[in-house]
Amino acid sequence: MKCERGFVLAEIIIALSILVILTLTLLPVLTHEMKQVKEKKMKATDMKVAYIATQLKMKEERVSDHVALNGISYRWEWVGEHAICLEREDEKVCYDF
Repeated sequence: MKCERGFVLAEIIIALSILVILTLTLLPVLTHEMKQVKEKKMKATDMKVAYIATQLKMKEERVSDHVALNGISYRWEWVGEHAICLEREDEKVCYDF
């Protein structure tokens, strides 16, 4: 009986060790993937704001303004003929078209 308990305990320890190793191995990968998805969503939203800014520039000749999209407040400004800078949540990004 003691021998059987020892084997069961050893199997549990091995299973838990494998689980911990897999968790520690996959966690950085999943975190990286989630970060990439978030960046892609932000860039897609940036492109929507840039499109809105382009339309306002062409129709109303505005070169800067504020807009809120998906719960994020943006301030955009055209820099030159083909470049736009967007400010969102203490972050500034510029795109050249």
